[in-house]
Amino acid sequence: GRWKAAVSQLEAVASGAGGRSANEARRALVDALFDEIDRRPSGPEALALAERILALRPGTAGYARAYLARGRLLLGDRERAAQGERDLRAAGGTRSEWADDALFELAVYYEGRGLFGEALALYERIVERFDPGTSDRHSEAVSRAAQLRDPRLDLVVAETALPGASPKAHLFVRNVSQVRFTLRRADPFAVTDPRLMLAPGAPPAGVPGVEIRSWSESVGTRRRHEPGQKTLELQTPGPGVYLLEAAAGELVRSVPVVVTPFASVVKMSRDQLAVWTADARTGQAAAGAEVVAFVEVGGGEYRRLEGLSDAGGLCLLEVEDARLVSAAVWSRKGQGHAFARARASQRPDASPELLAYLLADRPLYGPGEEVGVRLFLRSREGGPSSPAAATEVTVTTYDPSDRVIDRRNLKTSELGTASFALALGDRAQLGAYRFHVHDNRLGISQSKGGFRVEEHKAPEPTVSLEPMGKPRPDETVKVLVSASSSCGGPLANAHGRAVVTEEPWSHSWKPWPDGQPADGAGSEGPHGGPGAADPRQGQWGYVGVSRTIELTTDAEGKAALELSPSKDLRGDRSFRVRVYLTDTSRREITGSATVRASSSPWFVDVWPDRVLYKPGERIAVRLRAEDANG
Repeated sequence: GRWKAAVSQLEAVASGAGGRSANEARRALVDALFDEIDRRPSGPEALALAERILALRPGTAGYARAYLARGRLLLGDRERAAQGERDLRAAGGTRSEWADDALFELAVYYEGRGLFGEALALYERIVERFDPGTSDRHSEAVSRAAQLRDPRLDLVVAETALPGASPKAHLFVRNVSQVRFTLRRADPFAVTDPRLMLAPGAPPAGVPGVEIRSWSESVGTRRRHEPGQKTLELQTPGPGVYLLEAAAGELVRSVPVVVTPFASVVKMSRDQLAVWTADARTGQAAAGAEVVAFVEVGGGEYRRLEGLSDAGGLCLLEVEDARLVSAAVWSRKGQGHAFARARASQRPDASPELLAYLLADRPLYGPGEEVGVRLFLRSREGGPSSPAAATEVTVTTYDPSDRVIDRRNLKTSELGTASFALALGDRAQLGAYRFHVHDNRLGISQSKGGFRVEEHKAPEPTVSLEPMGKPRPDETVKVLVSASSSCGGPLANAHGRAVVTEEPWSHSWKPWPDGQPADGAGSEGPHGGPGAADPRQGQWGYVGVSRTIELTTDAEGKAALELSPSKDLRGDRSFRVRVYLTDTSRREITGSATVRASSSPWFVDVWPDRVLYKPGERIAVRLRAEDANG
């Protein structure tokens, strides 16, 4: 409202006969339009704003900034991507502060399309042309150019394989065409320095031994600087520990390969290791297995411990006058080896705590029923737990909305137990209820005790919608509507309508399950913008194109909708479809879904285990992929 009125007034003054007032109005208008682009950097409105700025002849810096804004948007439109490239090159050819951004955007676009040579040329141009003290793209261009230009060699092998199976090695290269492999036996029991075995990462193979075989592999790629990969099936002479080495020029990578029928489990206390070894296929204990443990103890000291497993496959190893911190353990019987790691709890020795277990007498209740609850309370202080007799605690019960519905004080018996009954109301909220135990003096570790309240509901008629295939923005989108009656059968010959709203869309990732943000979350650009309530919503401030389609279900309760793409929109888009059907009892049933059409068949997201590493450390990366419809 006010912004549009102000812009209209500035346009009126700027379009005058000239003079100081017109020039000042033109500058103010350009600044206002750029501010609006910064606020809403994507979508048809942003594209229109950039073109309005270009029509105002904003000067060299203004042209560069407007070309950058328009070029970014056009790169996402397959039909106008070539114009987007020209815009970014035009902005990159200026001496403005936006030039490095434009060249960098274009280089990233080329890299994403597999044009690695063109991308490298642009990164190197940024490095040569711009000062690292003034360009915010210089350091990243240096890094990306090195990634494209320098040779790279990575080797990954699954840690263990059963006898008779061929371990698979996965090779990843860049700017490398020939790799020399060497497979050797290795002996972890010959290692004397525990620090070599306690390094993070894959199981340490130990001292390299006899060479078994060596060979070369070619890795071909279609383009220069393109990453290549190859999967190899390794042929080993039988069970054992091996070291696989890959070499290409000065690049050398080594990974352990373990072929074994055995597996080990390690438990650690303050001064003792319990190592159990068994056949991984049958579960039979490995009696008489040799065990060597490389351990770190308090004070930064390292030790090597040895032992043999008993008839039950168990080996106990103890340390004196020290506290165990971590351990890397190898077990061996014949040529079969097993590896395991363990770390000690970081809880201080003399820290007393209570262990609480709250159990309902059954997991599921209905409204109006009585819940029987039992409390088991134990205490622990640097050793095994024991019953917490005559101990007073407070137990609070929360409903599914996290509201307190009951709070009471309990005193345990000599066995550390207590119980109470909780009456549910006739209109008790449905869902999961939980307990919480509190003590003012000690910390309490407690199990996730609770119960559910549910009630039977008669089935309702339902309508569901499902996209057919992976639609592209320029194709007709097909949606299958399925309707079922209250008894579960198809809702045949139901008449109704579908209200369809079509709007621009850009992909954005939800956070990872552990709460880590997605790559690009909260940033501007192709991942979506900040503050989105729905990570896959359309572009902000744009009113979609709506239409209504009549439909009738067939004998199987199904109907197909065909949604033609609007010519008023360009690029990726979404169709919000809400279906209204009327059954034979004249009851209206609704269902809704959002179908997205994208030129990208897949979206891929990666997340490293942390953001800072030392040279030589292994980087663990998680990968996920989804199409436009999740």
